[in-house]
Amino acid sequence: FMNAQLPDAIQVHLANHATRGTNLRTESDASVFPYESNALDDLYLKISSSRSDPPLAFEATAMRWLKDKVNVPRVAAYHKENATEYLVTTRLSGIDASETDLHSDKAAVIRLFAESLRTLHALEAEDCPKNWTPESSIERGRRRVADGPVFTHGDYCMPNILIHDSRLSGNVDLGYAG
Repeated sequence: FMNAQLPDAIQVHLANHATRGTNLRTESDASVFPYESNALDDLYLKISSSRSDPPLAFEATAMRWLKDKVNVPRVAAYHKENATEYLVTTRLSGIDASETDLHSDKAAVIRLFAESLRTLHALEAEDCPKNWTPESSIERGRRRVADGPVFTHGDYCMPNILIHDSRLSGNVDLGYAG
């Protein structure tokens, strides 16, 4: 993987950072590359041309809306060129909750998950810029509860919840949030 293949609008944000080119791809079709720096915040570059995953623009919108509400990565850059989207975010401290190091105290991990979900679900969803109501998505609307709009992570699973020093340190992979 070479930075020279990236659009200038993204390369400028990755200056003074290095990557080993390791793709941390998970279940989505997006590619995720960590970028490290000795002097600056470490970053992640997410690249997607997928039509089956939510657009990275959705994830950037969710993170920008959530930035003063819960701990999420800061959006350093979003760019779309042709059918490919690029999202550069800061790295949060912690390890994802699927790491086996955390499994020795499963009850503590479950408590952190419950705390995180209560925090997310308590957010005022009316001003959320992402509209996942029944009108905008019939399939999702059928599965919604009748109690009204509730903000959800959208892909709440162990790899998307970060833990640091036995405390919740953040939420990542917010493309389905809203």
